[in-house]
Amino acid sequence: YEAAQAMALRVIDEAEPGKRIDYAFELALGRSPAARERQRLQRLLDEQSTLLAAHERQAASLLPLRPKDAAWVVASRVLLNLDEFITRE
Repeated sequence: YEAAQAMALRVIDEAEPGKRIDYAFELALGRSPAARERQRLQRLLDEQSTLLAAHERQAASLLPLRPKDAAWVVASRVLLNLDEFITRE
């Protein structure tokens, strides 16, 4: 969880808004996302942003200093829990 928070902050701070998904994939997996992966992660971010905007307390618990960017913690957790991240072949 803390790794996902740190990764989310790094993605937010180091990448331009339109390039954050690509940067997150590079950080976690060392590669660019396929078009379908990019679309799915963008959909997750959009859904989580909408959900967390309606639940400010939960957003603040995910990313206390930047609750409006809390959806990135969720996205980072997804990337860090992929088999491709966990198992290097």
